[in-house]
Amino acid sequence: MAAEHFGAAKEVFLKIGLPLTLGLTLLAGGCGDRPSSGPLDLEERRAATSEATQNLKRITDGAVKYMEARVAAGEKVGALRFPDSVGLTPGAPTKLMCRKGVRHTHAVDAGTWDHPGWRALGFTAAEAHLNYAYSFISRGSGANAHFTARAVGDLTCDGVMATFERLGRLDRAGKVTVSAGVYGLNEFE
Repeated sequence: MAAEHFGAAKEVFLKIGLPLTLGLTLLAGGCGDRPSSGPLDLEERRAATSEATQNLKRITDGAVKYMEARVAAGEKVGALRFPDSVGLTPGAPTKLMCRKGVRHTHAVDAGTWDHPGWRALGFTAAEAHLNYAYSFISRGSGANAHFTARAVGDLTCDGVMATFERLGRLDRAGKVTVSAGVYGLNEFE
């Protein structure tokens, strides 16, 4: 999984609080909710990644708002934690978004974002059909509180995951610092 690849960078980021960027991905476009008639070309894969980067920003913004509300309410910084971790939602990308080697977007049902962690973040994917699955990993408390927002997808249906992450941490003053960009691994897989 991507955690092994980003481990060293995350440790540096979390220790010194600098917004490091290992693979800044600022992509534009969109992706239809159709089954693919064959392998996606590079431009189609680039367009599909905009879903991941936009939703990671929304998840990260939710984490910042969550923590700002707690600080504003007077909660002690030393006891603050980000919302509970949430596993890959809606589930395993290759299983949900590939059928017999052909990529499909995954239709989201009404209960997909009901986990308390997603509710605390105020997150629901805007798209009715997804190219990626999302997770939120929360660890520590106080000045050691940090999170990873992750998007994972298999755009080529070859079992190799495209992974995108944004990182955030809480400082001693109760302010959240978020990575300036999106870390990407196998972005167009």
